[in-house]
Amino acid sequence: MRATQANASSGASFPAFKALFEKNAKAGLGFQSFTAEAFDSAFVAFLAALEAGSSDPVKISEHIVSVTNDPGETYSFEQIDQAIKAVLGGKKIHFVGATGPLNFTPVGRVNALAYDIWQHQPDGSATVVKTITFQP
Repeated sequence: MRATQANASSGASFPAFKALFEKNAKAGLGFQSFTAEAFDSAFVAFLAALEAGSSDPVKISEHIVSVTNDPGETYSFEQIDQAIKAVLGGKKIHFVGATGPLNFTPVGRVNALAYDIWQHQPDGSATVVKTITFQP
C-alpha cells in the first residue's frame, strides 16, 4: 500500500527551523515536521499585517498573496529583520517558509510543491520511497 502526502520539510530553511525547535522545546517534546506549517503561518500573518498597515483580519488577508508569491525578493524566517525593513520600505517580498515556497492562490489555498510517496511495510512501518518536487 502506498500513500501520498505533502512534504512539510522541503524548504531551504527547514533545517534551521528544526534546530531552533529542538534547542527550545521542553524536554521530552518530540519534533514533528508538520509543526513547520504553524511556524510559517505566524510569519505570513505578521508580514501581511505589516504590509497592510493594519491588524484587521480582512485587510491582512488581502496581503497574504503579495507577501508569499513572486515578484519580490525572497526571504525566510532567518532574514525576518531584512523582510521587515523591505516591507516597511514599500518593497515587494516573497516569504518562503520552512515548509518551502508557499505561493498562496488568490482564494487562500497554499500550493504544496513537494509530495512524498510513502510505502507501507509488512511490519506496519512506512518509509518515504520518493519525493516529487514541482517547479512553478
